[in-house]
Amino acid sequence: ALLNGLLRAKGRPVGATEGPQVRFESALSLGDVWALDALWHELGFDGLAAVFRRARFTTAVEAAIRVMVFNRLCDPESKLGVLR
Repeated sequence: ALLNGLLRAKGRPVGATEGPQVRFESALSLGDVWALDALWHELGFDGLAAVFRRARFTTAVEAAIRVMVFNRLCDPESKLGVLR
């Protein structure tokens, strides 16, 4: 209804176009990760990336640690659950 009203206001034919294909994510499913990411940066843990680069690690060790920590805090599972 909103889209048809906007089309009418713009002088375009109503119903001539399909509605946009939009998929909404629940805010609750991303809120905990967003909060933990902000806390991660505030506590300075993002500085671990530089430490691992100086140690000549070629993989993103800090990112892997962050994923494992967030997994344990958001949805405690086994280490194999992190891969899912």
